[in-house]
Amino acid sequence: IADGGYTWNVQWCDTEGNCSQATANSSFNVDATRPSNVNLTMPPNNTFNKSVLWLFNSNATDAVNLSNASLYHNISGSWVANQTNQLNGTTNSTNFTVNLVADGGYTWNVEWCDTASNCRQATTNNTFFVDSTVPSNVTNINPANNTANTTRIHRFVANITEARALLNATLWHNATGSFAENETVLLNGTSNVTNFTVNFGVDGGFSWYIISCDEALNCNRSGEFRVFINNPPSG
Repeated sequence: IADGGYTWNVQWCDTEGNCSQATANSSFNVDATRPSNVNLTMPPNNTFNKSVLWLFNSNATDAVNLSNASLYHNISGSWVANQTNQLNGTTNSTNFTVNLVADGGYTWNVEWCDTASNCRQATTNNTFFVDSTVPSNVTNINPANNTANTTRIHRFVANITEARALLNATLWHNATGSFAENETVLLNGTSNVTNFTVNFGVDGGFSWYIISCDEALNCNRSGEFRVFINNPPSG
């Protein structure tokens, strides 16, 4: 029987040809089609965040009537259903909240089922990363602390390492009289060497450091170094 809604009854007859049916017809539906358009909308795939509290959102459609949606993930180390929400209608959206997620990379999906127990997940799992750890090493390399020379143009170099994914590095200095951001460069990977070139324009003694952030916006700072232009340090 093809998918659809149908009515039925039974007619009974005796040997004299007297016949009768039930007072009212009964109905039944055939639904062998799984829900369609299962979307994983939040968080976007490959999201990095420092939060231990995560909100997951998914939506789907069904030709007849949705019944429930179940969140699957591997946060515990095993791929299992974590929560199930009861739903209805031919189109719906639902949220799941998971708390106390430890640092790590995880996959998730949502399985939608209709009232005929036809079920479907999104075509591919999504991945998310919990990262509450700052970059482990932000080290000034060049120029060495208390460097003194006559040029006003200096190249600043730092070595940066991170457990998961670097995002950027920013050079700070006080050539204007107070510390301010000078330049930000985008980074990637877990280890990087970054360069900045600054024309100070004036002589004097200046301080500088570098702040680096990862994809989850955890940031760490290098030590503060000094550089002297035509103004060597006393002593």
